[in-house]
Amino acid sequence: MLTGVGDRALGEWYERGLTAYHLRRRLSDEERAYAGGLEVRDIRGTEEEAGRLVRLFDEAPHLRGLL
Repeated sequence: MLTGVGDRALGEWYERGLTAYHLRRRLSDEERAYAGGLEVRDIRGTEEEAGRLVRLFDEAPHLRGLL
């Protein structure tokens, strides 16, 4: 289990990947403050997403067929 990471009361979920099992938690208020008020944003369909994908595919062209 994760001790001292995230806040289970705010949300915790599990995901099984191809090579790993992920336990994810929402950040605690203290962790968000430490990270400079980290916010999650949806960048799908934006110029930011397109730029990130270009850089990703430049470094890992084999991923192009997956996305």
